[in-house]
Formats: sequence, C-alpha cells, structure tokens
Amino acid sequence: METEAQRNKAFDADLRVVYKNIDKISSIMWGQSSLIETKLRSADDRANDMWKKETNAQIGYGEITKGHMTFLLNLMQNMVSEVPPEKLSTLIEPRETYNLTAKSRFLDIGSGFGKPVFHAAMQIGTIPCL
Repeated sequence: METEAQRNKAFDADLRVVYKNIDKISSIMWGQSSLIETKLRSADDRANDMWKKETNAQIGYGEITKGHMTFLLNLMQNMVSEVPPEKLSTLIEPRETYNLTAKSRFLDIGSGFGKPVFHAAMQIGTIPCL
C-alpha cells in the first residue's frame, strides 16, 4: 500500500512535468525578454538566481510558485477551518460549500499559461477548471 509521503512525491513529480512542459511552450514567448534582462543585470545578481531553479517561475510576469500554489489550494480546500468559531454563525451558505472540492469550480483569470488551472485539476481531482 502506498504511503501519503509516496503519493506526495509522485504528485510532485507529475506536477514538475506539467510545469516543465508549460515552461517549454511559454519560453518561446518569454525567452527574449529573459535574455535581455539577464544581459542588463550584474554578474552578482545573476549568481543569486537560485529562485529560478527552485520555483520554475517565468520572469516575464508575476507568477505563483508551485509551492505557494499547493499551499493556496490546501487552504482553499479547508477554508472553514480557518474561520474563527465565533464567526461560523455569520456564514451565509452551509459550511461545506466554502471548501474547494471536486464539486467546486476553479477559475483562473490570470494572463499566464494556465499553470494554476493544471495544478488545481491535479491536486483537487476532477474539479472543473477554466
């Protein structure tokens, strides 16, 4: 039987493949701006570019990292647990409707390449993503 740690490791590996494939496609668009920016920056700045290796994020626009997207989706899956007990009575809808589940819909209105959509679909399951 597969452990949770093994499932998380497999999920992360699959997610890396998705992000890497999207990065390959998007590098055509952002590649030139990255080259120009790298040339203009100092050697010291370029030496400290570990974030590029760690985040897999494009520098052409503000992009959420895989780790932060996972955190955000985890938070959205457990929204009600973040509401203080004294505020639960103020919720308009039933508690369970606030959590992101496979019955929810995920809408990304960003201007990127849809990584959050793929990420949500993979992490949440059969969630309809737009």
